[in-house]
Amino acid sequence: MSWKYKIGILYGGFVLLILTMVAMAYLYTGKVQLVSQDYYQQELKYQKIIDARNRGARYQYAFQIHQTPEYLRIEYPEHLQGEYVTVGGYCLSDASKDFGALLQLPIEKDDLKKGPYKLNIKWGKEPLDTLVELSVFIE
Repeated sequence: MSWKYKIGILYGGFVLLILTMVAMAYLYTGKVQLVSQDYYQQELKYQKIIDARNRGARYQYAFQIHQTPEYLRIEYPEHLQGEYVTVGGYCLSDASKDFGALLQLPIEKDDLKKGPYKLNIKWGKEPLDTLVELSVFIE
C-alpha cells in the first residue's frame, strides 16, 4: 500500500470522526438543558451573595480565629458589637458536620467535630448584608 492511500484513509477517518461528532451534537441538542427555567431569579439571589462578599472583602483580615481545647473563639471588630451577626460553618469533607447559628461566642467544640470548615460570617441590617468567609481546621 502506497503512502497516498495511507494519507487518504487517515484523512477519510478524520472526516468521518468530525461528521459523527456533529451528528451526535445535533441529535442531543434538545435533551440537554444547561439553563434552568428560573435562571434570572437564581442569578439575582447569587448576585446578593457576590455583593455581600465584596462588601466584606475589606474586613477579611479583621477577624481572628483562636482555638482552645474547649472552644473556638472568633474575635471581630468592635463596631460589630450589637449588630445582627451569624456564623455558619460548612465542613468541606462531610455535610453532616455543618452548623449555623446566631453568634454566641465562644463556640463550644463539643458541638463541632474535627475537620476542615469554611466559616461564613454574616452581619448587617439584613441577613445577607455583609459576608466574610474564613477557613479553619477544627482540631
